[in-house]
Amino acid sequence: MFRERSQALIHGDLHTGSIMVTTESTQVIDPEFAFYVPMGFYIGEFVGNLILEFFSQDGHKDDGKDHTV
Repeated sequence: MFRERSQALIHGDLHTGSIMVTTESTQVIDPEFAFYVPMGFYIGEFVGNLILEFFSQDGHKDDGKDHTV
């Protein structure tokens, strides 16, 4: 049913690995899965990915070294 009420063309596979950030610009790559959906669906999907990335950080630590920038 959510596909019947399309509001926006979205990336379709947006996650933290698809966003490239430098001090000068922000770029989004890999748009081959783009499609139309309600905007709320995509916002929820992206926020969910950020939450999963946050909680997976403990599994990515190397020998107790902190992953701070």
